[in-house]
Amino acid sequence: MTKIQVFKDLHSTQKLIFIGNTWEVLSASILEKAGFQAIGTTS
Repeated sequence: MTKIQVFKDLHSTQKLIFIGNTWEVLSASILEKAGFQAIGTTS
């Protein structure tokens, strides 16, 4: 399964999705390691 399919499938569930919001690589990496299923950007 591709990352695109995984992200699309997140929108097809009844579960809540918490999306971390970041603006640079270091904080995105931290959010990924913290277990966020998706990460948005402010740019």
